Order: sequence, then structure tokens, then C-alpha cells
Amino acid sequence: MHYTEADWKNVVFIDECNVERFRKCGREWRGQLFTEQILKATFKSQCLSGMVWGYITWEGDGALHI
Repeated sequence: MHYTEADWKNVVFIDECNVERFRKCGREWRGQLFTEQILKATFKSQCLSGMVWGYITWEGDGALHI
């Protein structure tokens, strides 16, 4: 597929990221065995987290949203 310069002027690249502090985070997938490695305590979370997203276009980068 060939994109012209005019085509690229209509493209927006977007990405998001979850940032966490004070706790190692991960995912547990359906079907995993219950091992100490994937079990987590359910009391007193000391996690600080937030989502960040931003974008870029032909005209340059956009604002970061927190």
C-alpha cells in the first residue's frame, strides 16, 4: 500500500501507558496455576498509579494527558 503525503497528514498515532510506583505489577492469565509467584496479598495496597496518553500527527506532537 502506498501512502501519499496528503494521506499522512490525516494520520494520528496514539499511545497510552499505565505507570505504577511502589509495587511490581503484572497480569495473571486465565488457566494459570495458583502458585505463590502469582498470588498477591489483598490488604493495604501501597500502589500509586496513573494513566498517561499522548499523540503525534503530521504537524507535530500533541499534549500528554495524565
